[in-house]
Amino acid sequence: MASRWSALAVVLAAAGCSLLTSLDDLGGDAAAPDAADASSAADAADAADAADAADAAPSGYEAVVLADAPVAYYRFEETSGTVAHDSSGHGLDATYGSDVVLGVSGLVGGGRAALFDGSPDGGFDHFVHLAPTQALEPSAAITMECWVRMSSVQPDVSLVSYGNDLSDPDEPWVLYLISANPEAYVVTNDAGTSVAAGVNIAIDEVHYLAATYDGAMLRIYLDGAQSNAIAVTGPIDAYDTINGLGIGSGGSGTPKRAIFSGVIDEVAIYDEALSQQRIATHFAASF
Repeated sequence: MASRWSALAVVLAAAGCSLLTSLDDLGGDAAAPDAADASSAADAADAADAADAADAAPSGYEAVVLADAPVAYYRFEETSGTVAHDSSGHGLDATYGSDVVLGVSGLVGGGRAALFDGSPDGGFDHFVHLAPTQALEPSAAITMECWVRMSSVQPDVSLVSYGNDLSDPDEPWVLYLISANPEAYVVTNDAGTSVAAGVNIAIDEVHYLAATYDGAMLRIYLDGAQSNAIAVTGPIDAYDTINGLGIGSGGSGTPKRAIFSGVIDEVAIYDEALSQQRIATHFAASF
């Protein structure tokens, strides 16, 4: 009998298991745990804690975005409620309009995303919004990025924007579509400058869009590659105290631009201009 238990112990040991019961105890009452048993239990508990921490740590696309320290980051993972949580750690939670559909299939990494209805009447019910905050009012540089799947072509729709979009010179910064052509716009020295990608995106295709301004150049990217750039200088300005962040439309309740029709996912805003290499890395991290 002892040889059979010895063989079982060898098999368990080969599988990475620990046999805590001694052969002498098999025929009698179990002995009280000794110091080695207590140590093994403590090690197991530590390993479980480490595994839980690893599960909670950001990974994949999320980890790549957070490595670049966004000011605000909206993953749209919610399935109910009105709060669009900011995953940057800065607490800039936004509000879902009541007509924004939550929990649709995500565009990156199999998560979730938000669906916008393309309503022609505007209003807060149809997009994600946040009141003005200085945290989203950089002056020296900015990066805006998001993933989109367009359901229909509209003449002029905001994807990610901030500030006054009802009077000239429009929003201090915005990433938008003119028909199906991605464009970016910044206001510097109280004058607006735009740059167009020069290529149309197609209905029902998933695309990564990004724009950066570094104080000297305004650049726009499509699927990780720079599409176009234009020289412009000066601090970003024309911020107001009424209109804040808008995702899926402008930052006011009666936006000049239309409501986007389609899915938006993984929106991030930075107070620096990410390099072309980092933009390409973000796109590549989606695969």
